[in-house]
Amino acid sequence: MTGRAKNTRTQDKKAAKQAGRKLMYEGHAWAGIGVGLLMFIVCFSGVVALFAPELAIWEDARLRQVDAAADYKIHDAVEMATGMHKGKANVAFVLPPEPFNPMVRVYLREGEKEPTIYNFDPATGEFAYISDDGLAHFLAHMHTDLHLPSPWGRYLVGLMGVVLMFSIITGVIIHKKILKELFSFRVGRSLRLLITDSHKAMSVWALVFHAMIGFTGALLGLSGILLLIAAGAAYRGDVGAAQEAVIGTPPPITGEAADMINLDGLVSRALQAQPGTYMTSAFVGNLGDKNAYVEIALDDTPGARQALAPRGSETFHAVTGDHLKSKDWHASGIGMRLYYSIAPLHYATFGGVALKVLYAFLGISTSMLSVSGVLLWMERRTGRKGAEAARSYRWLSALSVGVCGGMMVATVGAFWAHTIALVLGLEHSEAVVASSYFSLWLAAIIYAFLRTDAYRTTRHMLQLAGFGALAVPALNGLATGDYIVKTISDGLWPVATVDIVMLLVGAAFLYSGRKIPLSRPMATHRSRAPQTAE
Repeated sequence: MTGRAKNTRTQDKKAAKQAGRKLMYEGHAWAGIGVGLLMFIVCFSGVVALFAPELAIWEDARLRQVDAAADYKIHDAVEMATGMHKGKANVAFVLPPEPFNPMVRVYLREGEKEPTIYNFDPATGEFAYISDDGLAHFLAHMHTDLHLPSPWGRYLVGLMGVVLMFSIITGVIIHKKILKELFSFRVGRSLRLLITDSHKAMSVWALVFHAMIGFTGALLGLSGILLLIAAGAAYRGDVGAAQEAVIGTPPPITGEAADMINLDGLVSRALQAQPGTYMTSAFVGNLGDKNAYVEIALDDTPGARQALAPRGSETFHAVTGDHLKSKDWHASGIGMRLYYSIAPLHYATFGGVALKVLYAFLGISTSMLSVSGVLLWMERRTGRKGAEAARSYRWLSALSVGVCGGMMVATVGAFWAHTIALVLGLEHSEAVVASSYFSLWLAAIIYAFLRTDAYRTTRHMLQLAGFGALAVPALNGLATGDYIVKTISDGLWPVATVDIVMLLVGAAFLYSGRKIPLSRPMATHRSRAPQTAE
């Protein structure tokens, strides 16, 4: 082969490589601009959802007076709940007392209806009240399904996990000097460089976290679709067989009524079968039927946990007491251990509050990746086509500020709405929270479009959210009498944690708002950029 032919071949390879990288760059950019704001919604709501257990006891002062360490029984609680329930429940789900919710909770469900939650005092066994889903439930579901119809909301959230993974892969490919960019942060230069360096720094420093959240989020959200794929690939389209391989097949309903034996005795047998464990939940299927069964989920006792995956479960016939199945995920191979590690990894349920705080900081960086990506896309296209680009910039910036800033305002407003509903004695507090949340969010979006300066609007929203967050602990104290000093001195750390986090969040919002310029720094752009961009 001649030297000229070699050079031609080398140039062709180089051109093909450059074309491939350009394709990856365009894919990375359009993935961000296409769903960037939706990605922010999912990620920011995920940061809030991390603290849903703490929010449950923060929003319900009745839980603060109950001893979570008291001995408890579940059989009488299930029987009383079934007797009080209006309707024919076919499923009962029991949660034992825990630090963030010290009640014995019995969820009764009829078919696909929303469950009714009965709460019992663990010390006396007496019925306490029926729960009204409120702030914690609303904010948690904002992340898991965006309050969209099932299963489409969960699928959409899962799809965002796939998009995040795609963005990570393409981002790593197009940035060849990824290690150098760990320390590249050019302060005092142009706005575009500031956004670029911020985007790269947040991407690289938390790369492993972003990848883990995207991967586990995709698996959790798209589990229904993945089950169909697994059924087609490994079980010739038999979804039932695929489901049985993972969770087993329950006994069929006979239609004949029968009383259950004492469930507490079955719990004792489950604990004996897997020593060193405790009950995390009990699921009663075919409730009231002759073929009722109970699956008792188990995990290693606190302080002795050796894996992310829970320990396993023991299943019994709830009428005859016969042992039906035993599951030990720690002895079931690496595949099942990984499968059951997905949820703990995604929701940080294995490391206490300190880990949740770390997840929250990293989750905020994931949220800001979406925002910075949209901003970077806009800045690179500003001034290229005169007035048309200026109008596009204004509309996209208004939408970004309205959606992102408005969500922060709406989230803080939800705390206010819940507290006001509590003081006024309003029922169905979740409806009050939901209507307030979406009304504030819509108002913020409208406000952003009515304003002509996105930077000033951003400052206003951060200030509003900041002052609102700083006032939340005082509102809680006025409504319940549990001021932050009292909750700390009484050891009510879940309540104190929420109040402290709100103070920190409020301070962070106000500090960020103060650093936002009142108008876009036009001098940092090319001279041909239109001066009417805002």
